[in-house]
Amino acid sequence: MKRFRFSLEALATLRRAALERAMERYASAMTEQRRTLGRLDASRQELAQMMQGRRDLVSSAAGDWEQQHRWQQVLELKMEACRRDLVRAEDALNKEQAILFAARRDAEALDRIRQRRLSVHRQEDIRAEQKELDEMASRTSMACGLLIEEGHGKSLHHESINNSPSRAGRSIPG
Repeated sequence: MKRFRFSLEALATLRRAALERAMERYASAMTEQRRTLGRLDASRQELAQMMQGRRDLVSSAAGDWEQQHRWQQVLELKMEACRRDLVRAEDALNKEQAILFAARRDAEALDRIRQRRLSVHRQEDIRAEQKELDEMASRTSMACGLLIEEGHGKSLHHESINNSPSRAGRSIPG
């Protein structure tokens, strides 16, 4: 049985490596998107707390109100920046997801080709082995036929019976 050799193994190795890199980049993009969501959520909460604090103030000096208004504007700008970052992070995540799907598709296609070729290889090995067995059976049959034609078959048959364990100690008249 000859050893299976996949001629596209180098390409398959490259595709698997590309798939691993794509998975790592996708994971990084997903992590960045989650961080950005966390920053946006923190900005929302900070703004909500500040707004609640403003509502809780019944009376305040004009300077305090102006300071809180400016801080509200800063928080709103921060939240808007977080939203833009989130859009960029989601775009990057979608791009990396598309790259990941393409890399997975390419790697799986080569794996399917490898499996088909391995199956063909195994079938060829089975056929070759069966051919060898058929040739051996044919040669054995031909050899037995020749021995019988020459008159050796009968004596071979008697010798095998005489040497059998069930006939030990008995002789068969010839």
